Amino acid sequence: MSSKDYVTVRPYYAPNWVTTRGVYEKRKRIENKGLPSFTRWRFITLTLDQSDTRFLDSNNNPCPLKSYLIGKEKMRRFLYELRKLLGYSFKWCWKLEFQKNGWAHWHLLVDKQEKLSYDDLLTINEIWGLGRTNVKMVRPTNEFLYTFKYAFKPASEGEDCVPAWFANYGSKELVKISYVISDKEKTEFVIKPVSFARIRFFQTSRRFYTGIEHIKTRPKTPPLSCIIPYKLCRVMEMSSRKVQIIAYKGGLHYAKSAVVMLNKTLDCYQNEFINLTLDGSAAPIGVSQYMLHKNKLKNKTCSNHIINKIAMENRLQPRQAFRHQKLRPILHPF
Repeated sequence: MSSKDYVTVRPYYAPNWVTTRGVYEKRKRIENKGLPSFTRWRFITLTLDQSDTRFLDSNNNPCPLKSYLIGKEKMRRFLYELRKLLGYSFKWCWKLEFQKNGWAHWHLLVDKQEKLSYDDLLTINEIWGLGRTNVKMVRPTNEFLYTFKYAFKPASEGEDCVPAWFANYGSKELVKISYVISDKEKTEFVIKPVSFARIRFFQTSRRFYTGIEHIKTRPKTPPLSCIIPYKLCRVMEMSSRKVQIIAYKGGLHYAKSAVVMLNKTLDCYQNEFINLTLDGSAAPIGVSQYMLHKNKLKNKTCSNHIINKIAMENRLQPRQAFRHQKLRPILHPF
C-alpha cells in the first residue's frame, strides 16, 4: 500500500505550566523569544512561612491554599515597592513554583547589577513580609542559563507539577457588573465561578524579551460571552487525551496534521495497538507513537465549520460550542 494510506498517532504535548513536558515546551517558547543576558542580575526567591498564623485554616492547621492566595495578592504590591527601592527602569520576570509539600514560592529575576547593601536586603525581606527571602547574584558565566532553567524546573519528578489542592480548586466570588437597559445603566452583583485553570505562572516586565519588537497593549474590550471555567484537574485530564494525527504524501512526506481528543488516553489503547501490529495494520515507531492504516481511525467529532456555525448562531465561543456537542473522537474498531 501507499504511504498515503497510513497516518501517525502520537501524544500531543501542549505548552502548559502543570505537566513536566508542558513546562519544557513553555520554556522553549520563551527562550525562542530571546532572553536577556542574566549576568550580574539578582535572583530572588520568595517563600511562605508555614508557621505564620495568617496561613491557618478554620481548624488552625497550616493551609497552603490560603497562603498562596495571600502571596498571590502580595506579589503586585511587592513589585511596586521593589521598584521604589531599586529604581523603576529595570527589567524583571517572576515564576510561580510549588515545593514537594505543596506550598508555593516565587522566583524573581531582577536586572539590578549594582551591589545591594545589607539595609536593602533587610528592606526586601520587610517588603515581602510573608516568609524568608533569598537574594543571589547571577555569576558572569553560563550560570545565567542554569538559573533560568532552575526557575522553570518541575515541582516534582512526577508528571504533574502542581499539588492536588491547586488542581482541584473551585470557588465563587462576588463581582459587580454593569449593563444598559432602555438607555439606562444598571449595576448589580453576581456570583462568578473561578478556578486555577488560567492562573498566571509567569510574568515579565515590558521589553523583557530581546528577540521580538515591543507590541503595544490592545485596549480592553468587554467579553462577548462568559464560559464557566473548568477546574484545573479537568483541564489536565482533557489534555492527556489529546493526540496528534499526521497524514503523509507519497514517500512519507508530511502533508498535514490535526489535534483531536480521544475518549481515553493513548496508553489505554496499548493492547489494541498490539493486536493491530500483529495483523499488519499498525507499527510502533517510538514511545507511545504508532503508524496505522487511516481506515482504523474514525473521527466522530463534528467538523470545524459545524462548530463555527454553532458558535455564530448561538453567540458562543468555539470551545463552548464544542462542549455543547459532547462528542469525542474514538479509535475504531478496537
